Amino acid sequence: MAQSRIPAAGTALNREARIDTTMLAWVLGLTAVFEAVTCLFRWGLGLQSTRDTAFLAPFTLRLRIHHGYIGAVAAAAIPLLPPGVETAWLLRIGLSLLVSDLIHHFIVLKATTGDPQFHLTYPRTGWVFADDVPGDNFPSWRR
Repeated sequence: MAQSRIPAAGTALNREARIDTTMLAWVLGLTAVFEAVTCLFRWGLGLQSTRDTAFLAPFTLRLRIHHGYIGAVAAAAIPLLPPGVETAWLLRIGLSLLVSDLIHHFIVLKATTGDPQFHLTYPRTGWVFADDVPGDNFPSWRR
């Protein structure tokens, strides 16, 4: 008699599938929360991160720090953590920050402003840098 290739209920495969579904649900839920907060800051409070955090430019070598970068670093750091450290929440939050940033720039801002505004650096105006180019105020992802 041939054995069935379909795993029985309660096997490890089913538990892994349930965990993946739970992880996906958390990532989607947290992404929605992070995006809602980002939109609240943008339109509710009138903030624009590139403009309103430009004072950080000298401390970041003029690189814009997107919340997606923080999420990517958090998720990428998981294999470097010692065994036994709980990483599920770090992965959930990291992926959610990354996805929220991508959605915000390439869907929400592109649809509402016509420009994804995914600036890799802060504008050169207001700060003096050795590589300043006159008239080049916003190097963007389009370069």
